[in-house]
Amino acid sequence: MNATIAAALIGVGGAVTVGVVSSAVTLWTVRWTTMLALRSEQQRRVGDKKIELYVELLADLSNRQAARDRRIRAIDSASDTWPGLDSTDTPDYAPEAWLGFGARIQAFAPELRGVFHSADEANKEASRTYARWGKIMLDLPADHGGGSSPAARAGQDARAKARAAIDKAEHADAALERGISEDLSHTTPLPRR
Repeated sequence: MNATIAAALIGVGGAVTVGVVSSAVTLWTVRWTTMLALRSEQQRRVGDKKIELYVELLADLSNRQAARDRRIRAIDSASDTWPGLDSTDTPDYAPEAWLGFGARIQAFAPELRGVFHSADEANKEASRTYARWGKIMLDLPADHGGGSSPAARAGQDARAKARAAIDKAEHADAALERGISEDLSHTTPLPRR
């Protein structure tokens, strides 16, 4: 074989090899860059949904705490003869909202599932014990015999249980707020395009 033809074949073969390798590297680079961009966009969207969830959850927690503050004032201002509560008092637990929160916590913040469940259960118990106390106080007969009567003692016992349950719900909600704050402090915001 002629040396010129051999050199030409080697040159063409080398060019083809370089072309194939550079195309493969370019394809790999494009795929990798696209995958990173898609993953980054997905993380940004999940982060946005998580922040939206946290804002709504914190607003609802604030409303629950305000309702419990009203209940604590009613409990603290009630005497054995006058309940000091409004029979139209609205509950501080909205099951439909908390069902939605539970599903979204599961999807976007599963690390908060346990503390969310604890806050939910504590708040349900606070609502139940407050309702029991309110019923006892509203049903007290006008001549129940004062603070030492069985009816008055039942009211005092129910008041103590309601106050303890409300305090427990306050602590559980505070733990949920701390969990949200800790999660947000570990989240690095992604740059927007």
